[in-house]
Amino acid sequence: MKKTFVWAIVLMTGVSSLLPSCMSDSDKNLSPTSDCAITNMVLGTLKRTVTTKRWDGTDTTYVTNMYAGHYALLVDQLNHEIYNPDSLPMGTDVTKVVFQSITADGGVAYRTLAGNDTLYSASDSIDFTEPRLFTCYAYDGEAKQTYRVHVNVHRVNPEEMAWQTLATVNALKDVQSQKLLVKEDKVYIFARNASGAFVLTSSANDGKTWTQSGLTGIGTMEPRDVVTLNGQFYALGDNKLWQSADGKAWTTVDADIVPQHLYGTGRETMYGAKDNTLYVSTDGLSWTAEPLDDDGALLPVADYSMAYMPMTFNPQFEYLLLGGRDANGKPALWKRTVDVTGQTEDVWAYYPATEEVLYPFPAPVDGVLLAYDGKILTTGCEDGVVTPFSVSEDAGRSWITDDSKFLHPSDLKATSLGCSVDAEQYIWFSCGGSGTVMRGRLNRLGFKTEQMQYTE
Repeated sequence: MKKTFVWAIVLMTGVSSLLPSCMSDSDKNLSPTSDCAITNMVLGTLKRTVTTKRWDGTDTTYVTNMYAGHYALLVDQLNHEIYNPDSLPMGTDVTKVVFQSITADGGVAYRTLAGNDTLYSASDSIDFTEPRLFTCYAYDGEAKQTYRVHVNVHRVNPEEMAWQTLATVNALKDVQSQKLLVKEDKVYIFARNASGAFVLTSSANDGKTWTQSGLTGIGTMEPRDVVTLNGQFYALGDNKLWQSADGKAWTTVDADIVPQHLYGTGRETMYGAKDNTLYVSTDGLSWTAEPLDDDGALLPVADYSMAYMPMTFNPQFEYLLLGGRDANGKPALWKRTVDVTGQTEDVWAYYPATEEVLYPFPAPVDGVLLAYDGKILTTGCEDGVVTPFSVSEDAGRSWITDDSKFLHPSDLKATSLGCSVDAEQYIWFSCGGSGTVMRGRLNRLGFKTEQMQYTE
């Protein structure tokens, strides 16, 4: 019976190669090929259920036709797998999949849900809620090759953030100020309460178990002034600059200038300010004044933070953003474009919050700047809760506070805030008062990168 089925495919798909009419004498000696491979599959038009928001904020759904051929199906000839590495959007109906085309060296059949092979027809609508087996039969009726075909669909919205509460840390409940930093594979929370400064540490892969340690060597410390550069921590205390490899044991740095504020770091540089002058250093020992396009009195002295982000279209350059509040309590935002090769120079540009700026920098209390998903985010804590993310897509010129993509739990309680991004693109929160530690990530940034090329 199975042999009969194979020859049925051969007769229907390869009979033209057996007909002697219109052939030369040499053509008549040709034999049917034993080649059998599916070389390309292209999805057709599928239905998708889309959920969106009405003007009043309530959800609504509708069904639309979507051409799925833009989601390429890769053919892995080594493992005999066919799949789309870029999954179809959430809500795509794969119970009735049609193909725009299937290209193969031989005849193609697929396994039905009943377990029988049937000849593929362009009009077939196939259920791909589970992978299906497709078999290519050679025209000689002997060879065949079977492939497992997957049609992948996102199970979550790629453009939403998923959050997980990891721990409630009692040591955070009475802290007055804090700063969260990620160094290598560890998360550090530098904090200060009425008894002094300390550090909490946990693995970046965990976040549930935290170890509290006191600080040695250093006296007073303001957590906001702790930064990390080239595997070392730097901090200010007792009018000195301090350095530590583990965040616990500190030694003084023989710096030629001791900043009054440590703002943050770029790719290979550290920034601080003293007497209305912005300084840069690569090692903490030697500091150089940076050029400003406006009065240094406008540099931030409170709620300050710094973020750097490579240009998406030219990684030779990076953006540096410095934000906070100046001595008069007004928002202060500065930006510099840095050529990491050193071939060009640029000055720090001040972005004033004037009336013509429709969406100015919000300068949240206890503010943090984050480079994330090619954008700059800022948040802080006010009135006992973490403020919504404000998002800038133009390197700081404008800020949108109602971006529905970057949302964290709206009832997240905090009297002080630590926040940073790890290597896996998780945003970490540590909340004073409540003691909550949580992390979240844009779903898309956690998707596995599939292999796109196959060689022997």
